[in-house]
Amino acid sequence: VLNIFKGEIMRKLILFLLIITFIGCGKRVYVDYLPDKMTIKKDKHVSKVLILPFSSYNLANSPKMWMDLNIMLHNAITDTFVRHNIVSVPYEDVFTMLKRKGLIKFSNFKTSSDLIREYQDSQWSSDMKKEIAKLIAEERQNQKQYKQLETVCYITENQIFDLNKNFNSDYIVRGSITEIKITKEETFDPFKIGFVNAPLKLLSRALYGVGETDGWSRGQEVFTGAMIGGILGGLSNEPLSPPSHKTKVIGHPLFGRTVTKRYGGNSNYEWGNAAFWGAIAGFGAFVASHGGDTSKISLGLRIYIYDGKTKELIWTNRVKLHVTPESVWGEHDVSELVLQAVEESVDKVFKLFWQNYAFWKSTKL
Repeated sequence: VLNIFKGEIMRKLILFLLIITFIGCGKRVYVDYLPDKMTIKKDKHVSKVLILPFSSYNLANSPKMWMDLNIMLHNAITDTFVRHNIVSVPYEDVFTMLKRKGLIKFSNFKTSSDLIREYQDSQWSSDMKKEIAKLIAEERQNQKQYKQLETVCYITENQIFDLNKNFNSDYIVRGSITEIKITKEETFDPFKIGFVNAPLKLLSRALYGVGETDGWSRGQEVFTGAMIGGILGGLSNEPLSPPSHKTKVIGHPLFGRTVTKRYGGNSNYEWGNAAFWGAIAGFGAFVASHGGDTSKISLGLRIYIYDGKTKELIWTNRVKLHVTPESVWGEHDVSELVLQAVEESVDKVFKLFWQNYAFWKSTKL
């Protein structure tokens, strides 16, 4: 009977493993973006738009971010034109032509010695030192100097129309990145920074105000947590307890003297408990102070649209918005937040453009 029982268990185990194996086969596809539908009519001219890289006045030391932002902007703007059956010139063709005409130049970036000198400067915050350390590590890994892109800030209208002779586009989109900031959101929302950080940060800010640096702010939160733990711990009877008292009458019950005897416990239990719980609360506050960061992306754009045939400026507008995670469970990856900021900015500003586009086309005809 025991052998039969063992055999039954073995068969069930093998069956279970086979089921798990087959479940693990195949693949799962997650679609982040579905292509827009575009209707192309036979024997009809397909309109084309030339999207120029956006200039920037505050990304001079971050060529990679400028490139990444422009690729995001190009894709987002292309999508909105595709929905209206207008194709865009490939970004690579535009960039190559701008480089060939000398409108995008290269110059030397900071070397490791410059970065190390900045890293050793005590005035930098800990977060900034981490970013500089990353740059140093990347440069040492590449074993070569960085090249810095000078962003397209000085291109004129005549240069734009001269460039369009190579593409013969019906529309031209140019613009500038007026603001791009990646900072920490100042919030006391427990659903964004955690239910431990929220009251700790609120009380610390009420007692000491804004810290001079991130290090000082963390120190204030740790001290606040230790202070709260010490005050509450001094009122508790754990882990040290007060001594017990036993009263005894010596002599006659009416005329004798009363003697109170203490035994067990600790006469300084308040201080001991305050130190114990203050240390635990301070350590908890120290751990909490290294969490609860919520990234905030601030993006501002100014957009211009030209008629590629008449060289007329037909529309301009600007947008500025901020993107933050909805909660501690939301998306916190900075690159994803920047992408959301770009897509939301383009969507909002071009909704106004397409509302005026039909009127402009009717008056043009």
